[in-house]
Amino acid sequence: MTYARDLSADEEALLEAEAATWRGHVGSVEPCDRPAAEALVVEAYTAMGHPAPARIVWMDSPLGGVLAARMFRERRRPVRVVERADPATRAAAERIVARLAEIAPQDIQPVSWFRTVEDMDVLKADMHAYFYRRQKRHEVIWHTLVDRLRSEFESHLGSPIEYGMWSDVDDVYPAADLWKAVHDRLDTLIDGAERDVHDRVGAEHFRLLHRSMPPGVQRELVNSVFDSVGVPPDPESMLYDKEYGGGIDPWRPVPFLAAFRCAYEIAGMPPSPELAAVARVVRQVGWWWPMTDTAVLTDRPVQYRTTVRAGWPASADPRLLAYADGFQVRLRASTTDPEPGADVGEPPPPAPEPEPRPVSPPPPAPRGWRRLFSRRSTPKPGG
Repeated sequence: MTYARDLSADEEALLEAEAATWRGHVGSVEPCDRPAAEALVVEAYTAMGHPAPARIVWMDSPLGGVLAARMFRERRRPVRVVERADPATRAAAERIVARLAEIAPQDIQPVSWFRTVEDMDVLKADMHAYFYRRQKRHEVIWHTLVDRLRSEFESHLGSPIEYGMWSDVDDVYPAADLWKAVHDRLDTLIDGAERDVHDRVGAEHFRLLHRSMPPGVQRELVNSVFDSVGVPPDPESMLYDKEYGGGIDPWRPVPFLAAFRCAYEIAGMPPSPELAAVARVVRQVGWWWPMTDTAVLTDRPVQYRTTVRAGWPASADPRLLAYADGFQVRLRASTTDPEPGADVGEPPPPAPEPEPRPVSPPPPAPRGWRRLFSRRSTPKPGG
């Protein structure tokens, strides 16, 4: 099958069917089938050309997962609780620390919860390694998979999958056009609210684990990167991700896994066994950290919005997500008790429409370099 600029009815049906296979899996509060999930993780490692991990570790929450992954990656075990947390999260952190003590190998040394203060040369080296993509990958699955899928897709269609900054305005990239058409359509078919849910989990991790640096240190780190284009890099986000990054959440891979699978079929390419293997893991676990010799997996939540796992007491204070070890991500403050089964995270009703303003004549069509930058953007695979 070749790709035409407009998706056909059969291709639209393919995208609908693919979206249906993913809807609802993120909101599940069913406990993971751990032996089955571990077998799928081994299959994914094998499909990607890696030996099976020597150790598979389960944690109850993403906070436990991110700390367990850091422990095995850096060979250090935290012994203190999160200091800027509310009492509920502090209690969850105590349980996580106790769990880490149970699973820590003998050669892992206990250390302070936060990383120690480093001198400016070390901070600059860490930031440059991240900014210039020279740092060692925290995980061995996701980035390799995206690079492999992208390379195969571009080779088959004979063009880049993205329009570059210096592409000529008359260039036609079939791979970029097909990727954008499929990805944009799937992004409307799969519930985008799930993205916000798991972004909140990441934001809560950052709030609890991040240690702010003085403004003068931030400025010096930003000024040390000479060839950044546009918005300068954020040192705090970069150094935080270097220390705690590398996790694959249950939502973020979904649009790309779905889009690549459909784009391959529309382009007439054979299915990717690596993509299928990773997709099976994403459907079976919560957050996970696939590292070279250790895979850290987390179970699903016990409460998602107002859906509660059977046998687990529902909280009087509605939560967006709650996990078995006590880690919770709160909703916006609720003034009334929600109806059973209601989505307590719904936004308030929209404000009334403002009075229409006089319509100005349209601006002239862009010319020169402005015409180049007005081109519709192509979503970056795996970004």
